[in-house]
Amino acid sequence: SPSGRRPSDSFAEEFAATKSSSWKAQLLQLISSGRFTGFFLFLTMYSFYAPDLDVIFGHKQSEVVISVSMTLTLTFFLLELVLNSLAKPQYICRFSFWLDLAASLSLLPETWFWKQILSSNFIASNDESFTRFLMLAARSSRVSRLQ
Repeated sequence: SPSGRRPSDSFAEEFAATKSSSWKAQLLQLISSGRFTGFFLFLTMYSFYAPDLDVIFGHKQSEVVISVSMTLTLTFFLLELVLNSLAKPQYICRFSFWLDLAASLSLLPETWFWKQILSSNFIASNDESFTRFLMLAARSSRVSRLQ
């Protein structure tokens, strides 16, 4: 190479630097990155608007697709919660943890699992007021996540 260094030297240096730094610092760097933040901002917007758009423009098959995608979105949000808990000291005791947890759990009524429970008459079909209350709580906590 023109610099007199072998290409494998730079890889070895990067590996050594990665190995010597703590995994929490690397995790904090990951969750602080613009791509990570942008991805979760996209998921937040998706979770906020996709179910409503499906109600307006969707059909039975799109309802299944949306509920499966909302299940994946919930999984990603729970993963984000775990990563933040591991990387940030005292995150669990702070308001932002509880807000993120509430916003994540607010996605439950939109998930495939929840819809399966409702369709199997696990919850009485005349108990729609409870479901409506959960949907209202879900939307309000997702709005607060954006702030």
